[in-house]
Amino acid sequence: MFFISGYFAFIISFLDATATATHLLVATVFGCGGIFVFLITNLSLSTIKQVKKVAILEADNLEIKSIKERLETILNSVAEGIVTFGSNGEILSVNRAAEELFKCKEKDMLGTQLTKYIRFPEVEYQLEKTNSIDYFDFLKNHHDREKEAIGIDSQGREFPIEAKIRLTNLDGVPCLTALVSDITEKKAFIEKLTYMAQRDPLTGLYNRKHFIDELERLVERTKRSQRPSGAVLYIDLDRFKFVNDTFGHSAGDKLLKEVADLLRERTRKGDMLARFSSGLASRFGGDEFTILLYDCDEEGAKSAARSFHQRIMDYVFSYNGKQINIGCSIGIALITPDCKNSEDVLSRADFACHLAKQAGRNTVKIFNLESKDQMDHVKIDINWSNRIKTALKKEAFLLAIQPIVHVKSKEIYAHEVLLRMKDERGHIIMPGGFIPAAERFGLMKDIDIWVIKNAIKLLVDSEAKKKINRLSINLSAQAINDEGLLKVIEETIQGFLISPETLVFEITETTVFSDLAAIKRFLHGLKKLGCLTALDDFGARFSSFSYLKELPIDLVKIDGPIVRDIGFDSLDRAVVKAINDVAHVLGKKTVAKFVEDELCLRLLEETGVDYIQGFITGAPILLNEFTTKPPS
Repeated sequence: MFFISGYFAFIISFLDATATATHLLVATVFGCGGIFVFLITNLSLSTIKQVKKVAILEADNLEIKSIKERLETILNSVAEGIVTFGSNGEILSVNRAAEELFKCKEKDMLGTQLTKYIRFPEVEYQLEKTNSIDYFDFLKNHHDREKEAIGIDSQGREFPIEAKIRLTNLDGVPCLTALVSDITEKKAFIEKLTYMAQRDPLTGLYNRKHFIDELERLVERTKRSQRPSGAVLYIDLDRFKFVNDTFGHSAGDKLLKEVADLLRERTRKGDMLARFSSGLASRFGGDEFTILLYDCDEEGAKSAARSFHQRIMDYVFSYNGKQINIGCSIGIALITPDCKNSEDVLSRADFACHLAKQAGRNTVKIFNLESKDQMDHVKIDINWSNRIKTALKKEAFLLAIQPIVHVKSKEIYAHEVLLRMKDERGHIIMPGGFIPAAERFGLMKDIDIWVIKNAIKLLVDSEAKKKINRLSINLSAQAINDEGLLKVIEETIQGFLISPETLVFEITETTVFSDLAAIKRFLHGLKKLGCLTALDDFGARFSSFSYLKELPIDLVKIDGPIVRDIGFDSLDRAVVKAINDVAHVLGKKTVAKFVEDELCLRLLEETGVDYIQGFITGAPILLNEFTTKPPS
């Protein structure tokens, strides 16, 4: 006795002398251990035909079995769960990924209803609207598109899934197949991104952009209904600057977070609280908050404003054993059908807050539609916003430059890029005329990107290249907090094939105080690109030195008003020397601004300042005049 491990067979046909056909079946049977046996037998023609038929069927069955095994292997290797179900909703087959997804074996899933494991809220919603819709007819009629659904595992745990329904057939019977995948992590990531896009990272309140988007929707609704629909409260903390300047940015951050919590407690469910100012675009920054009151009339708005005002009046800020009363000024603007857009409403609220400050601070004022002066102010404000947008579209902004010169060699180190605006009559408008409005209406990012692209273009211009070897570009807080700005800078550098070291990006000391962590990330990003960085207006605050060593900067630009008076103010002279000494210890170069006379220049040379900028070395000059002027 032996075990058969395999065989093969073949048929031999031959004719004898009488032309009679003889058919022999020859088979070789293999046994374990190398034993094999020959079998030879004589078969009739009909038997031979039958053997061939059986052989063909056996080969077909083997091929079908092989194909089926290959398909099962493929189905069980894909990442998505595959669930096939009939028109009655009964599950007909599942793959291994589906078993793992729903934590259930195939044998337990087969024959059960699909809705035990997958629910389609979209279908359920349609069924609620009309009972005439069949659940599976709806899926069949809306196949071949991804739907978000709810998965339910064998323990009853619900989780989000993405399902794509396809028409198919199983053994000739029409059915549906769902390709499903768990999107728990994907949804969590999207929710995190959405949160980051809508929220102020410091306080967790809504940010400027999201607030304005929501306000815009409410203004449009008000214009359609022709009825007042709410109000905006603009809240300015009266002593935030004192806290920030005296105790530093950590104290300022603590104050803002505590005030945010106080306001959050008093905000009605459904109303929107945001942090709002001309600071960073992702939050309204600084010391300003806004509250959007829905379905609120004038009396309701006044009552809400008084409540918020009283809560902040009662609040005492504590820091390092010191206690400080804060107080606030609040401006109210009603959202009425005559409001043109969100900018109009915010300008009214901002102006009302300004009136509250003028009235001695720590009070509440409402924007008066009957006041011609107040309406005129808002019209001017809105007009500036529109002019800036038009200037961006029609290239009505102009670049000017001013040299930054080495103190000893008098060689030009770089040119600072400055901005001007041309009005409809061709007159030049200085930055003080349009920057405040651009900050209020969140337009600084667009302006900065325009400046970056046009300034970098200079470094490849044949005429400008003869006189410019490096440019220093100012960046606003709004632009810096936009996560896409670094990408814009990188793509522009690559697009014009320039060396990153030919660019210095300046940020002001005030910008740093708005969000130190975000500024540090941005500066590190610039350094990674290979660009140089500068801290502008340094020395304007008491706590400047405490964070200078934390910032990855190459240049410290000393605040102009301090430099300008060193010829006759010994205190300013001492401050300049202290800044210069500390910067050098930290390995940073210094630039003195507002250098206007020989005495100031001589004192700066004695102090050891590296570079100077001011009228003594060259006044700002429009770019078109600079490129046509002979080299000096």
